Amino acid sequence: MINDIALSRDRMVVCYADDTSLLDVGRSLDDVSTLMRASMEMAADWFSANRFLLNAEKTQTIVFSLKNGKQHDCPPVKLLGFMLDRRLSWEEHIQGVCCRLSRILFLLKGLKRSAVNAFGDLEVQPVRGDSHEYGTRNRLRLDLPYCRLGRTQSSLVYLPGKMINKLPISVRSLPVAALKRRLKHFLQENHFYSLNEFFECDSALVSGYF
Repeated sequence: MINDIALSRDRMVVCYADDTSLLDVGRSLDDVSTLMRASMEMAADWFSANRFLLNAEKTQTIVFSLKNGKQHDCPPVKLLGFMLDRRLSWEEHIQGVCCRLSRILFLLKGLKRSAVNAFGDLEVQPVRGDSHEYGTRNRLRLDLPYCRLGRTQSSLVYLPGKMINKLPISVRSLPVAALKRRLKHFLQENHFYSLNEFFECDSALVSGYF
């Protein structure tokens, strides 16, 4: 099926993946409001003709204007991950990014404390070789308890041990300053967007930095 809604000659239509944006331009708020209603009717007709349902809950409207007054106030909208306000000032987007970064930094601080405690208690942590006498290559890895729930596996109690198991055994004998320096270099050279990317990366890549 060809998405021909973008071929409309009466208004500007921008399509990206499954997002469709309609742009109307007018000299006054009344003109823009009239054009916006016509655009919504056109979009509803196109969806109906192609046997699609228009999701009213995900449909957003905004009027971009530098004029003051309650009639020009519009709540910000989210488009492709960006928050757009009526003045295109980026204040809403920056505030949202700062809030997310604050939560992430809080979690990282908690993870740091848990990791420091985990490294400090390595001597008393059970390893896999404690339960058998075989010379397996993973016998010196920490013996983490079985966790069925994903929430527990992603908690600050469980993650530090899992992260330690991903690092080479030799890091346990490194001085703290040397460990921090090599970890910093490793993370600067390899940009992981999630912990899963770190856990799934090649162990040989990790060993090369330690």
